[in-house]
Amino acid sequence: MNIAAKSYLDELLTGDADPTSPTTKSRVIQTASERYFPQSLNLAGDLKSAFSLWDAICAGVKSANNSTVPDATKQVWAEADKWLAERR
Repeated sequence: MNIAAKSYLDELLTGDADPTSPTTKSRVIQTASERYFPQSLNLAGDLKSAFSLWDAICAGVKSANNSTVPDATKQVWAEADKWLAERR
């Protein structure tokens, strides 16, 4: 899942004016499933699983007490989560 998610995000960021548009995301999933991951039975589903895992970890970071995860670290995770939300 990690390699698929990274490949998807890398592909979104190369050569497109708007990596957050539904058209771009759909095209990238199609291209990645054919070119990079032809053995995947459902790349879109695999990406959904990867993003669900991210959501679970993010929720854990957000709910952790400050002695476990400092506020500065929580802020970094929140910013990354916002960035990712636009590219799913």
